[in-house]
Amino acid sequence: MIDAPETQFPAEEEYDPDEPADLLGLDGPVTATNYGQTATYTRSMNQYINQYYGQIRAAQQLNAGDITLTLEGYVDRVFFRPANPKLAMDTDRAATVVEEHRSVLLVGERGTGVHTAAVALLSRLGRPVHDVPIDDDKQCLLPIDQVGWPSQSAAAYILTVPDGAVSRSVSALESEIATYQRVLITRGDYLVVIIDPRVQQLLGGVHGVNALAVGPPEPRAVLLKELAGQEHRLDVDALAHHQALAETLTDLPPRQVRRLALRIVAAADIVLAQNVNDPVTAIAEQAVQAYRNWNDELEGWFAKVEDARARLFLIALAFLEGEPGSLVLRQAEALGRELKEPPDAYGGIASAGIRQLAATVNARLDERHRVMFDRPAYAASVLGFVHADRSDEFRKHLWFWAVRLPMRRGSVPSVPIAERIADAMFTMAMSVPEPDAPEIYWVIQRWQHVTLRPVVAGLVTAIALSPEAGPRTRRRLNRWASESTDTGVLGMIAIVCAGELADSYPRAAFTRLNNLAARGFDSVESEVVAGVLRLWERPRHRLDVLHRVTDWITAEEPRRSVGLRCLAGLTADPPGARRLLRFLLEQPEQTRTELVAGLSQVFALLPAVPEEIWPAMASWLSAAAEDSSLAPVVGELMFQAVGVNPGASVRASRLVGFVVQWQPMGGDVDPRRRAVRDLMIERICHADPFARGARSPEPVVLR
Repeated sequence: MIDAPETQFPAEEEYDPDEPADLLGLDGPVTATNYGQTATYTRSMNQYINQYYGQIRAAQQLNAGDITLTLEGYVDRVFFRPANPKLAMDTDRAATVVEEHRSVLLVGERGTGVHTAAVALLSRLGRPVHDVPIDDDKQCLLPIDQVGWPSQSAAAYILTVPDGAVSRSVSALESEIATYQRVLITRGDYLVVIIDPRVQQLLGGVHGVNALAVGPPEPRAVLLKELAGQEHRLDVDALAHHQALAETLTDLPPRQVRRLALRIVAAADIVLAQNVNDPVTAIAEQAVQAYRNWNDELEGWFAKVEDARARLFLIALAFLEGEPGSLVLRQAEALGRELKEPPDAYGGIASAGIRQLAATVNARLDERHRVMFDRPAYAASVLGFVHADRSDEFRKHLWFWAVRLPMRRGSVPSVPIAERIADAMFTMAMSVPEPDAPEIYWVIQRWQHVTLRPVVAGLVTAIALSPEAGPRTRRRLNRWASESTDTGVLGMIAIVCAGELADSYPRAAFTRLNNLAARGFDSVESEVVAGVLRLWERPRHRLDVLHRVTDWITAEEPRRSVGLRCLAGLTADPPGARRLLRFLLEQPEQTRTELVAGLSQVFALLPAVPEEIWPAMASWLSAAAEDSSLAPVVGELMFQAVGVNPGASVRASRLVGFVVQWQPMGGDVDPRRRAVRDLMIERICHADPFARGARSPEPVVLR
């Protein structure tokens, strides 16, 4: 039995600092992908969030498998020169233009598949394809020297110009694009710069960069591609040409065509199980109704059914479809109490029971007494309709009730129920225009049990990465990282920012981690440190990690302690230290100099360095003893640590003491350790203004 403990209703500012107008406006046509559920499948979060997130990940991360997945669904489209639209070319011909000029502007509207077109172009050149990161928060391009390039070998890159980039300076944007072009061509790479037609008109072109324009693919061709795997059970061609679907397909962008295809599959699951005479028509009509979120049907149902008990059952089932009817009814009555509905909503012997309620809401019970809707994608449609038709106050009470559903008094929360609630929030948010999900704050806040953390992280990541709700959600995460006082919320933000979010929006992820590092909460600092260590394991983030850690080390508390803890974790043993020092050696001279200057502050802080950092500092010396090529880097760290500011001799004395403590003068059993000790002392003495004459490799005694 699931029973939520009594919890005080959170205050407005605790829930979300947005103004009420920024919460949700959910009426209007559908503009995003979501996944319909069938009447025969007990769903899990993997069915929807993970499937949708997989598509986003394939589009954004572009590893070899993701590119293959993207190209499998690719439909050829028309490319042309903006100055000569009549001169059309296919993808293969357009790819030869890219190969010839090595860099092109690709002009196309957002949402028309222009990024997929860029992937298709570059994949034909036989190079790994990567997206160039941008500054998501400022909506501008990164300075090229701040880009952590994912590949050191020859590659092909896609640079998507944010729409807001032109607002700063047209000439500056043109110069930035030209710089990317020049540097990447010099490296032997290819570059496709995606730009919106409106931005391109303001820009007027970039000197020396050729331009191509691309339109959307033909909607019916996309639909046929999406339904190719259904040909064994569906007359796909007849469906694609059915009048109801043909009218809906008109001018539909690719993402919406894929959404319609999913509605067709969901409708087919229901219709084919009913053995109707004309399945093509039935599937087409139900798919169109589902695509339109069943708005007409729900409007008629609510106009006809005024019984509060039935309405509560409908809403509860939208969250709990596939669960036993007794659970759905019990939680429907709990929702009635939350909304302070009149007592007759809870029912007695004279009230409608589960079967009657199921029939009233267009649902049925299976042989295991689980309740399923008879309409595809009906649950998300119900939630979207109710959200659009009710006040902000109702929405708050609704989600306050919903987030308590997985909680069990005195027991471990129900992960399957939590997955259903997360799925309901996600599918509802993705089925509305200008989708938004401020309610995730409650989910993060209430679901802090360790068993629910993967569910929460998956939900927040999927929404934050979605093209539809992502920008608002990423801004919220940044605000919460700076303003929330709930350490559970802050810890989850650290987990999310160290996950897949960093792969798609690295600058945004590190900005939020930086804000978290300044909060001064021990548990949050631990999550930030753990997140930084996870990011270090992904090579593309290592330069950003070191820049951030060195920034923290040279900052004020509490960021300094976070930076020191991160460095302690990165170099906790000689193998870890070797990896970091070798990475330093691989960097260009200017970058290496900047990083060494920052890292040297660890030694300059002696003896005030926290105890936990001492083993890491010793591991740097041990790594240098095991690999002599690393010794000069550690020696430079020592040299920089002494510095020229007041107190240099004191710092030098402390550093010598530290080195001698690592390898005592009278314990020279390993010549490699003795050589490193002597080299470090020599470098320290060269930096000390009172001991610069000492050049002997033998131990130096400071006077």
